Amino acid sequence: MHMVAQVENAIVAAIKAAATGFSGLSQAGIESYGGQLDDETFEWVRTLPAIWVVFAGVPGKPARHGTARDKWLFPATFTVFCGQRNLADNKRLRQGDAKNPGVYALLQLVREALLGQDLGLPIEAFEPGPVRVTTSVVVNRDGVMVYASDWSTRWVETVEKAPAAPEGWLDRIGLQYFLKPGDAVADAADEITTRSLP
Repeated sequence: MHMVAQVENAIVAAIKAAATGFSGLSQAGIESYGGQLDDETFEWVRTLPAIWVVFAGVPGKPARHGTARDKWLFPATFTVFCGQRNLADNKRLRQGDAKNPGVYALLQLVREALLGQDLGLPIEAFEPGPVRVTTSVVVNRDGVMVYASDWSTRWVETVEKAPAAPEGWLDRIGLQYFLKPGDAVADAADEITTRSLP
């Protein structure tokens, strides 16, 4: 499994573990992001509260790691969306009430699950990034708010070397140039390598 998928799955598992016993948030509401916020019918609102995780990309350019030519340090950012709805008022939507956690409590839950953790993977411990409101709307009289928090890490990837050429593979071609007809002595010669040699 690709490292991006491993990290994303580990983030989901860590948040689920941290949410055990967390009132008002079901385990099913914590999952990989599947484009919920792109649904213009707002069907996803019925699933709130929810936490969704997605790989947001590579910020900047990967860098060589050490002196090896086959090792690269890959930076990666993952975004965790925290969403909640509340019929009562905007303050309870953010801060929660006796029945439901507010969106701030969901953000805190994510921080507790990820801050400074490597989740048992060969990655650098997560560092927090920007937190921003992505959605603040009213849907069927429910106030809906979604925050996105970014989490950064890095890991080393080793580029696999190309397999050795099979037996009988043509490595080189030798060319000789005869400029005078009937002359048995080559006037020039070239050697062409058909693949990189070690």
